[in-house]
Order: sequence, then structure tokens, then C-alpha cells
Amino acid sequence: MIEFQQVSFRYTGDAPYVIHRMSFSIAKGECVIFSGDNGSGKSTALKIVNGLLFPSEGEYRFAGQAIDRKQMEPSAFSKEFHQKVGFVFQNPEVQLFNASVFDELAFGPRQMGLPEAEIHRRVEDALRLLDIVVCVAVINYVCAITRLALFGQAALHFQQLLLSPRELR
Repeated sequence: MIEFQQVSFRYTGDAPYVIHRMSFSIAKGECVIFSGDNGSGKSTALKIVNGLLFPSEGEYRFAGQAIDRKQMEPSAFSKEFHQKVGFVFQNPEVQLFNASVFDELAFGPRQMGLPEAEIHRRVEDALRLLDIVVCVAVINYVCAITRLALFGQAALHFQQLLLSPRELR
């Protein structure tokens, strides 16, 4: 489902490689942990998997499809791809936009254009799954609850969920 073939990445053309000749494949349903020191390329690799960055060299494939800048340009393809792959950033507090947990969880499905009844069903399922009480305002979240809300939001509609390395602590 996710495959890196000799992927290398640099932030600028003359900068050192952040990732150099990385190859791996992850099958559907497989759970993988990227571990390493700060600056070793874990977050960069996950951003490539999510289509936020693109390899400088090598190839990244998702479900057999090569994912690169040209492939992601058409908004229809990009939208479909991002409905399948989700990403929770290292600093979840910068991802929150709404004043309530319910509205925060509903944000992604609303952006996908799902019917309101389906949005309510998915949000209620996520709230039950994560045992979150809806009366808590997102603004007053402690970091752990914030992460739970974001995981719930991502779990509502993604086939693959990518968690930044910091989330695994």
C-alpha cells in the first residue's frame, strides 16, 4: 500500500540529504513505527507519505500509484488522496480551528462534503470510541486531550493514519 523506492530528500538543492536512499513497503493493515534521533528524517518521511513533500530522488507509491508533485496538482486527485491518508502533526494545538470537540471532529468530514447525517454518525462513533465528553471546549484542552481529538478526527475518514514521531511517546 505504501512504498518508498530509493527515496532521497533535501529541503534545498545544495542542502544535505534529510533522507537518503530510503526503501520500505508497508502493507494494508500493517503497523510500523519510525524511530530515530531528532533530525533523522522521521517527520519528513511521513510528510512525503502524506503528499505534503515530494522526493528529490527515488519514487513514492501509494496503492500502486506514483505520488509526486505533478500527480498531486489536479485538485480532484489530491482531494481523493487526502481522503485516504491522514496526518497528525507534532504540535496538535496548531491544527485546531473550532470552539467545540464536536465541531473539531466534524471539520474534516464537512470539508469532504459528506451529508450532515453521516457527519453526525461518524463524530458520535469517534466520541464513543475515544470516550471524549463533548462539553469540553477545544480552547481549554490539555495536550493529551487535544491529541485524542485529532486522532478521532483523522480516524473518521482516513484509510491510513500517520502520526508524527512525537505522538508515540
